[in-house]
Amino acid sequence: MSEATPYSPPILRLLERLARSVGDPAQGNHPLRRWVRICQWLLWAATVAYTVGLVLWLGWLEFFGDVWWGSWFFLYLPPVLFLFPLFFQAPLALLLDWRALFPPLLCVLLVFGFYDDLEWQWPRSPQNPGSELRIVTNNIGQHGNYPLTPFLDQQNPDVILLQEAFRRGEAYVQQYRERNLQTEYHGEFVCASRFPIVESELIRDVLCSGQPVAARFVLDVGGRRVVVYNVHIASPRSLLGKLRGRGAIAQFLYDCGFAIGRNYEASEKVADRLAAARQLADRIGQETDPVIVGGDFNIPARGRAYHYLTRRLTDAFEVRGRGYGFTFPGRTRNPFSLFGPWLRLDLVFASKDWRVLDSQVEPRRPSQHRAVVATLELKEP
Repeated sequence: MSEATPYSPPILRLLERLARSVGDPAQGNHPLRRWVRICQWLLWAATVAYTVGLVLWLGWLEFFGDVWWGSWFFLYLPPVLFLFPLFFQAPLALLLDWRALFPPLLCVLLVFGFYDDLEWQWPRSPQNPGSELRIVTNNIGQHGNYPLTPFLDQQNPDVILLQEAFRRGEAYVQQYRERNLQTEYHGEFVCASRFPIVESELIRDVLCSGQPVAARFVLDVGGRRVVVYNVHIASPRSLLGKLRGRGAIAQFLYDCGFAIGRNYEASEKVADRLAAARQLADRIGQETDPVIVGGDFNIPARGRAYHYLTRRLTDAFEVRGRGYGFTFPGRTRNPFSLFGPWLRLDLVFASKDWRVLDSQVEPRRPSQHRAVVATLELKEP
């Protein structure tokens, strides 16, 4: 039986053809073979280092990404950017050693499966037909003249939560009266409900950037009190814009004590956002009645602020969503996100008193934020 032919990388076969006149490249100690082995070693070293580094980086972002402004910034970038080194590694692997493609494949699965929270759950059926509650939340501040009404007609929700509805509260009272919904509003927060709204208030002691982050509404659902929080944490757009490009370098130099740096108060603003999420979670944790929380949180579905909320509440999309559930930005020209949204900022949470039946994101509407709908069933007391 003949011995198996040893693996020969494509680049070595190419160089062997080019070096026939120099000597016998088939010799194991030929300079070409030594040079290729060194390149293979360097390729594997770089591949392993990148793979391990990516795993650690994604783990940091998932649980601690928003504790420091430097990593907080990356929470808002399209995750495909973390795979950018593979555009150089993959061609080299094809030339030097095709087996070096397996770690990059793991990296792709980590980014698009683990980090981006790809969900495969399917809807449940209610245990008691007719007992479910359907809630829709949407930031309508930048709808771009693409109304929410068609989606509401399709979903026929029991509760509607709107954010950034400044000076339009009374208009929604009139509009939703035709849907037989009772509507209350405080500042930018609107709540429309098929169930009687027995209490409502603006939460004035939980602030972000000096603005209230939520309003609280109490509904009478079949004789049971249900507390609904309508949430809008201040947008990070201004700080993100300042930290782009040289802004991040200037802030880093300032933090290191260099006079040429510039202070954008990044650490203070990121800490303020964390504090607002923690205070809101603590406030919700004091409720003794069933709780639903929905709105534009302006925090990606990862990081410490997000996990403050998930310690007490269930993310409806995590339990019964399908796909990625991206809601922002609805309109984009970013090729790294395939010209679609890449962030899940609009969320619906429920306390342990609820059973999540389904959760979906509004498809295709090119408004700045896409709506989220969740179907919940109130458990027996």
